[in-house]
Amino acid sequence: ALIADELGEADAAATVRGRLAAALDAWLDCDGGKAPCRFSYDRSWGGVVPTEALADPAASFGVGWHNDKHFHYGYFLYAAAALGRANTTWLAARTPALLTLVADVASPSASDRRFPPLRHFDAFCGHSWALGLFASSAGRNQESVSEALNAWHGIALLGLALRNERLVSLGRLLAAVETQAAAVYYHAGASPVAWGSASFVPRV
Repeated sequence: ALIADELGEADAAATVRGRLAAALDAWLDCDGGKAPCRFSYDRSWGGVVPTEALADPAASFGVGWHNDKHFHYGYFLYAAAALGRANTTWLAARTPALLTLVADVASPSASDRRFPPLRHFDAFCGHSWALGLFASSAGRNQESVSEALNAWHGIALLGLALRNERLVSLGRLLAAVETQAAAVYYHAGASPVAWGSASFVPRV
């Protein structure tokens, strides 16, 4: 949708956004019990999980144990930003649900009693971790830097669509630090990106 916008392909962009709306609404629409809620709040550990994960924490890569959530929810946030850029009515109706997903994976607040601050992001190491409550037999891991970056990028894009500068800044900061860490730790021989040398957020 965003590429179609850049190319001036309005019909293609509208077609894609129609598909995005249907797909996202299937997850985000919990209309007074008229449709089953796809997400629920896990009161044991404090976080949003697919409802079926309350009964089976191992479902969907262990999302009930809060594994990989920034990867998974990043796709929702990116898609919502791409859709909401052109459909502000849809975006306004879904903003509370979307901000809840942001807070779940990247709450910047230590005073939010619903979610831990920066659930997946390790500020000391400068990058995120995939695993949630429990480490694997080989310890912690970060198996998808690209999906982590997509999550932070999605937060920044959503902030642009909402005209929320604090959200844009949160996403840009996490994306910048994660990119630095990837160059230092994972891309052997790569030079760290100079701070401020690249834009991590396209126009929305």
